Amino acid sequence: MSLDLSIEESLQTFDEIPGPKGNFLTGNLSQIKFEQFHQYVKEKSQEYGSIFRLAFAHKPVIVVSDPEVVRYILKNRPDKFRRITAIEAVFEELGVNGVFSSEGEQWLVQRKMMNQAFKTSQIENYYPIISNTTARFLGVMNDLASKEETVDIQALLQRYTVDITTNLAFGYDVNSLSNSDSEFQQQINHIFPMLSNRIKAPIPYWRYFKLKKDKDLDKSIEFIKELSTKFIQTAEDKINPGQLPENILQAMILARDEKGNSFNHEKLFANIITLLLAGEDTTANTLSWVIHYLVENPEIQDTLYHEIIEKSASISLTDADNLDQFPTVSAVIQEAMRLMPVAPFTYLENYAQENIAGYKIPKGTMIVVLLSQTGHDPDVFKEPEKFDPQRWLTLSVEEKKKLSKELMHFGSGARQCPGMQLSLLEMKCALISLFKQFIFFRANDSKKTEDYFAFTVMPKNLNVMVRRREQGEKNILIENSDFIMEETPV
Repeated sequence: MSLDLSIEESLQTFDEIPGPKGNFLTGNLSQIKFEQFHQYVKEKSQEYGSIFRLAFAHKPVIVVSDPEVVRYILKNRPDKFRRITAIEAVFEELGVNGVFSSEGEQWLVQRKMMNQAFKTSQIENYYPIISNTTARFLGVMNDLASKEETVDIQALLQRYTVDITTNLAFGYDVNSLSNSDSEFQQQINHIFPMLSNRIKAPIPYWRYFKLKKDKDLDKSIEFIKELSTKFIQTAEDKINPGQLPENILQAMILARDEKGNSFNHEKLFANIITLLLAGEDTTANTLSWVIHYLVENPEIQDTLYHEIIEKSASISLTDADNLDQFPTVSAVIQEAMRLMPVAPFTYLENYAQENIAGYKIPKGTMIVVLLSQTGHDPDVFKEPEKFDPQRWLTLSVEEKKKLSKELMHFGSGARQCPGMQLSLLEMKCALISLFKQFIFFRANDSKKTEDYFAFTVMPKNLNVMVRRREQGEKNILIENSDFIMEETPV
C-alpha cells in the first residue's frame, strides 16, 4: 500500500472514505458506547476495511488498522503526527503532563529522563523489588485459598502492580496487598478513570464549573503531589554517587537534559503519575486476561504448571534472566495480548495534510490507530478467536519478528513504551509464582466476564476461586462448570 503517491490528483477525498452513516448533529456518537469502543472499531474495520471514517459530532475521525499504515504513522511521530490535543491539554491542566502525554520538545526532553530509568542494567537492578512483592502476593493468595472465598482477581492484581510500581518508582512501599483501604490506592483509583473521562468528553465543562467528581479529582492530585514531593526529597538525600540508582525516581533525578541540567520537581511529579498509570493499568489488566483465559482452559493451565515445575527444578528464580526459560509462560502472555490487547489503539492527529492509504487526510484530523488488529486476522492466525498459546511455540524466530512488527502491544517507533521489558518481567514473575502453587477456576455462581474500556481494556466480573495445588494435581473443567480434581504423576 503506497503512502506517498506522486500524482496528487489520483488521491481520493476524505468524504470518499467508507464508513457508517451518522446523525447530522451527533455524527456517529449516538451509535457508540465508549466503554465498548475497542469492540466497535474492531467490528467496523472488519465491515469497512483497513481505513474508515467516523464523525464525533462535527469532528472528522478516521480509523486505520493496516499494519503498514500504522507503522508509517507511528514511525513519523513526533514530526508528522501527535497525540490528539485533548490528551496533552487534560494532563497539562492537572500538572501531570509527563512522557506519555507530552509532545514536541517537552517529549524529547522527558524521553531522555525516562530512558535513563529503563536501561537494561537498571531493570535488572529492580528485580529484587518485584520478587519480594510477589512473595507477599503469594502469602495473600495462600490466605484466600484457605478461606475458599471468591476472589476479584483483577482488583487484587491492581494492588499487586501498584505495590511494585510505587516501590520501583520512588522507594515507597504502599503495601496495598495487605491494606485494601490504603488511601494512596483509593486516590490513584480515582485519578485514572477521571483522566479517561475528560479526554473523551465532548465539552470541557470543568473549565467553567466543577462537579463533585472534579473537585475530588483535584484533591486526589494534590494528595499524590504532596506525597511525591516528600518522596523526591528522600530520593535526593539517599542518592549515593558512583552506585546504581535504587529506584526509578533516583534514576530520573540523576538524568540530565541536553544542556546537562537536572529535571525540576514538576517534571518528576508528572512522570511519577505516568509510571503509576502505566504500571498499574496495563500490567495488571494483561495479567487479569491471562488468568481469565487459563480459567477457561484448564488443560492449558495444567500444561503451564508442568512446565513451571519441570523448569524450576533446575533454574533459579532469583535471577531475572532465567524467567525467559519458560516458553509456555511467554506464550500465554503473547496469546492473551493477541486476543485482548489492553491498549488496542491510540488517538493521534496530523500536523499537516497527509496522504494515507490513497486518501487526502486534512490537517488536524483525529486518527484512531488500531495497534493490534492483525491478531484477529484469520489469514495470519488460524482460528483467531481461540486461545491457543501453542501457536507461539511453533513459530520460527523470523516469524516472531514479523509478528512483533504487526502486533504492536507496546506501541512502535520512537514512542514505544519504555517500560515494556519491565512489564514483561513482572508478568512472568507473577505467573510462574502463582501457577506453581495454585489452581484457579471460576466460581459456579459467577457472572460471565466482560471486557470494557476505561483507560485500558479491563475485565468485569473476573471472579475466581483459588486453592493450593498438590504436586502433580490435574484439573479438568467439565460440563455444567463442575470442577473435579484428579491425581496424576508429574
